[in-house]
Parts: sequence; structure tokens; C-alpha cells
Amino acid sequence: TSSRHAPRFPRSVAKSHTIDRQRGPFLRSREAPSYDLLPMPALLPLIPLRGKVVIPHAVVPLVVGRARSVAAIQAAGKEDGLVFLAAQRRARQEDPSPGDLFDVGTVGAVLQVVRLADGTLRVLVEGRWRARISRYVPGDEHARVAVEPVPERDCAGPAVAAEQRGTRRRLQPER
Repeated sequence: TSSRHAPRFPRSVAKSHTIDRQRGPFLRSREAPSYDLLPMPALLPLIPLRGKVVIPHAVVPLVVGRARSVAAIQAAGKEDGLVFLAAQRRARQEDPSPGDLFDVGTVGAVLQVVRLADGTLRVLVEGRWRARISRYVPGDEHARVAVEPVPERDCAGPAVAAEQRGTRRRLQPER
């Protein structure tokens, strides 16, 4: 395939991150993301989330205990520090299949990992941008996914402004 047709991702991953040598090969944000496009990694390690959603630009702590998710975090640390975070449809599902996950999730950068005494990981991730799963690749240790960015909606215009005013009016306490 030619590079013209390679998947694209925001420049923020290449431009606004550095490797933190003290914490290992994980990425650390230096500035707000820029959405210029560069080639995206072919496959990202998948982290299924139970009862939690990570949105772009949010820094969220996660407790990762499933062996496949721990392996995915470790793989991200050996690569570029990026993972794909997808919410599970049913939180009680222990080993989710592709049908048990929502198609749209968030590409996240692993900022910090702390291994707890019981073997689980306390992970700090920063949501980078929304993406949709285009291909699911099962693996022995953990699953990987190919993703396509989901464009952000333009939230400008008179209809959006009117909705914002109405919402603010409804949320204000009565005098």
C-alpha cells in the first residue's frame, strides 16, 4: 500500500510528547494537541474498560488487573505508549470479544504506570482523540486494533449557541 492511503492521526503524538526517562518509555504531554495529520501506528494495544469512558483531553486513572490488559499496557510501554480504550457493553464480561465492545473509543497515551503489590497496575492515561475500530486482531497475550480517527464535530453556530443559553438558564438556581 502507498503511504498516501495509510491511516492518519493527530500530530500531537509526534510533536507534543517526549519520553520520560525516569518513568520509562511512556509519553508525557508538553502542549495541547495539534490535529495536523501524520501516519498512525498500524495496530494499537486494546484496553477494554468496565464502567468507564475516557474522552479526549481528559487525564484518567485506571486500575488494570486483567492479564490481557496488563500485557497490553506493557506492550504500549515497549512501543510508543499509545493504547486504544474502548468501553465494554456489559461490565461483568471478563474476557470481552469484539462484539462486546463499543466500536468508538479513544486513543490514549500512557502517562504513568505503577505496579501494585497484588499484581494489578495503576495507570494514568490521557485521552488523545476519538477513533473507531476498523479491524480487530486477537493475540495470545492481548488484542490489538487498527483504528480510524473520528472527526470532531463543529460546535459553532446559532443553533448550538441557543442550546447553550437554554442549558445555562435551566441550570441556574432560582432567585
